[in-house]
Amino acid sequence: MDRQQLQKFIQYLISEHHTEVLPTAQKLADEILQQRSEINQIPGAPDPTAGASADDDHSWHLDEEQVCEQVKSYLSQGSYYNANKQLNSLFAKVREMLRARDSNGARMLTLITEQFPVGSKTDLVEDARHSHDR
Repeated sequence: MDRQQLQKFIQYLISEHHTEVLPTAQKLADEILQQRSEINQIPGAPDPTAGASADDDHSWHLDEEQVCEQVKSYLSQGSYYNANKQLNSLFAKVREMLRARDSNGARMLTLITEQFPVGSKTDLVEDARHSHDR
């Protein structure tokens, strides 16, 4: 981003989330304006898009509501093949998160499994038995 785009980005960010961001933005601006502040002694700035370093906590925001809605949507689909593919994709994501030691991995696994209707496996087995007996 060039300077103008960066300024526009910051202004929109502050405007959209002013109650959460404004106090921090003001604090950082004050620190940057003080020549001897700690922030001015360090070259560069943190880059949240670069991911965590080896000794950082590996954790990103987990939108729990979205995960639950996504799983419910997959389970309500008529085609078991498509739902299975999509659920396998979510489980692969959980494995990836756990390998990376992302603290949200276990929570995401819990959210996924909690969306399965109670007794759904039993119901499917019973349906299969009834159709086989006919």
